[in-house]
Amino acid sequence: MERQHLSIDALRQLVQDDDLEVNQKLKALKYIISIKEKASSLVSELISLIERNNYPEILSFAIEALGEIGSASEPAVAVIGTILDDYKQYDSYDYIQNYAANSLGKINSSQAVPYLLRALESPDSQGPCLAAIYALARLRSKAITAVPALQDLLKKVDYKDYYPAIDKALTEILKNQSHKT
Repeated sequence: MERQHLSIDALRQLVQDDDLEVNQKLKALKYIISIKEKASSLVSELISLIERNNYPEILSFAIEALGEIGSASEPAVAVIGTILDDYKQYDSYDYIQNYAANSLGKINSSQAVPYLLRALESPDSQGPCLAAIYALARLRSKAITAVPALQDLLKKVDYKDYYPAIDKALTEILKNQSHKT
């Protein structure tokens, strides 16, 4: 598979082909990640791939691809958010939840906030919780409703890793808020 010669239509076919070898599908997903916003017309195919696939690497690459596409992936927020919520199914694969939280931040939609807030409710799942905190920071003022939950989390956690992440999130979310009042 030559990277320079893959058209969006060819990528679409590769993503839709359920008989394609996993390695080939992963190569296609890596290519989509590398072209970022140029792959915005593949959002519905990537959502469908996530919905019909349980292979961890394919899930993580498809989720990452949607995040790299950015705001055009807003229709994927609920699907990605459900993966972030379903911590029991992905417990041994918490990196999938990390990708989910990170991608929700990159999609930059206020629709992601409820999913990210629910990830804060399980601070013992340190990776996904930290990823959710950083995703909220990336959302900035769109995550203003997360401020009380982040402040509460500061009081609950003993992990020193959380303090700089929460501080960054609160700083980013509250930046320029005094100018809006």
